Amino acid sequence: MHDGIAEDGASQEQLEAEGGMSQFEATGLFRKHDLIDLTARTPLPNRHLLEELAMVHINPLESDFGQDVTGPRFPVPSGLSSDKVIQSVLNEITTTFDEIVATGNSSHGPIASNTTSFSIGVFSSTDGLDTSKPFFYEYHYTTPLQAEKSGNKTNVGAQSVYRIGSLTQVFTVWLFLAEAGEAAWTEPVTRYIPELAQAVTSGTKQASTTRVPWEDVTLGDLAAHLAGIPRDFVVNPTAPEQLYFSEFFTDLLTRPAVYLPGTTPIFSNTAFQLLAYAMEAIRGTPFTEMFHNLTAHLNMSSSSLATPADTTGAVIPSDVESSGWSTDYGDESPAVGMYSSIHDLSLAGIAILNSTLLPSAVTRRWLKPVSHTSNLRNAVGRPWIIYSPTPDQSPTKPRFEVFTNYAFVGQYSSYLILVPEYNVGFTVLAADSTTAADLNAHADFLGEIMLPALEKAAITQAGKNYAGAYKSSSTNSSQVAELVIDKPDGMPGLSLSNITRGSEDLRAMLAKSVGIEPTKLNARLYPTNLMTKLSDGRTQVAFRAVFQDESALEDGGTPTCISWEGVDVLLSPNGMPLDLLVLTLNDSGAAESVTLPGWGLELFRET
Repeated sequence: MHDGIAEDGASQEQLEAEGGMSQFEATGLFRKHDLIDLTARTPLPNRHLLEELAMVHINPLESDFGQDVTGPRFPVPSGLSSDKVIQSVLNEITTTFDEIVATGNSSHGPIASNTTSFSIGVFSSTDGLDTSKPFFYEYHYTTPLQAEKSGNKTNVGAQSVYRIGSLTQVFTVWLFLAEAGEAAWTEPVTRYIPELAQAVTSGTKQASTTRVPWEDVTLGDLAAHLAGIPRDFVVNPTAPEQLYFSEFFTDLLTRPAVYLPGTTPIFSNTAFQLLAYAMEAIRGTPFTEMFHNLTAHLNMSSSSLATPADTTGAVIPSDVESSGWSTDYGDESPAVGMYSSIHDLSLAGIAILNSTLLPSAVTRRWLKPVSHTSNLRNAVGRPWIIYSPTPDQSPTKPRFEVFTNYAFVGQYSSYLILVPEYNVGFTVLAADSTTAADLNAHADFLGEIMLPALEKAAITQAGKNYAGAYKSSSTNSSQVAELVIDKPDGMPGLSLSNITRGSEDLRAMLAKSVGIEPTKLNARLYPTNLMTKLSDGRTQVAFRAVFQDESALEDGGTPTCISWEGVDVLLSPNGMPLDLLVLTLNDSGAAESVTLPGWGLELFRET
């Protein structure tokens, strides 16, 4: 396999933390601090720092109390397979699903338990990888009819193979990032598909008003459903290859555009067929070969694009034709053709979250919205369907970005869900003997139960590992610094409730410098994902403090979040940020000390 795919399965976070930069890293443009800039001043002795801060007044962060910085509010929880909070919830999930399949009813609507067999897996990328069982929870249900139709009359299980339809698109984009790189997203599709380039130069039969401007369609548009092109082809996919290829473009080039490229997300399977053609042109390798290399690299032995020759382990709810099991999608397979199991999808989800095939910076950019839908809680990525649930608009309730993809093909339904803030994912696969099952009830129930439990686990572990009193080791009592990180209090992030040095209240001075009454300052600590592994086995992690005014008025009808604008504003005379805290953790993940580079302080945890 070429250099785009790592030779081992380890995450590249550590390499990057030690100073490495991947070939995919984008070059950033940085602007100077426009609220305060102390970097040009001659460094002052530490004792004068507070006097200088007292003379500085930053525009207060109005109407922003309770608005956290988007992203993780607490460090990612670990050891979920043995966490008491999670285990209790998993038992509840099993009991509830047993009741649901017995009655056919759930709090999120009915399920067809008399006709639908399904498999569920819940996995984590932080607990170590057991390739034989890459999930910490599984649930399976087999209808009596399915058990009878199965060749061995066995129940569905982790290795049972289902068709997964347009979940295939996640793998096509993932493969593109590994093989071609994200820099190609801005390239026009006409650069790699000559049939489209020729259509631009020679003209087509399309009316000018509805002609697809192929010269404006980028590869990134294809991956993000932003190309504005037809949804599906109307050619027989089982036609001879050369005839199919010719007829595909003949049909495509006479079809009208749906929208101008880049206007709004419009679902398209055709886009992923074109993306695969472009990938083949870039790499000079058939897509099927690249796909096989990916699945082999990840030990996804149950996954394929072609119909498996052996139906052992196959979930076929009726017969191979009417169920859609044997349907050959030909060159449209990069959009809808894949077969897989919850075992293999769990392996894939873990590899995505761990950046096994990609530089971690590329993964982080991949797991971001590209455009939005008419629902403010839904966005679209490449090719993610992104949901941002929260119980209400209260700022104290967490807002999650949940990256999903779901599909219906023949009598099969599928769901893949990733929650990067917890490095956790879910997969649900189903087959129904009459029609593709609606899996929203399954997915909604899992999210309703698991997401709050994951937040609770993160909060509990953060309190245990970080909260407490920290004190410097200075022998001069007037220079002894103390800091207190409180246990989570129902608000996002850990609370920084006290920073003093001798008789000086550093926290109060920080409050005044940002225009907040000291008694109304709420300082919250957020993990930044910046970390490094020390040679002695310990780990250093960086947090940033966000300063908020508890007395700020609420927005009136135009809710905004400007907390992200207030980070890295306050600098020491030597240019170091005053809102930066670097904690050193022991090999169990518990904090031992904290360093404040902007203050020149190191404090050690006492309680």
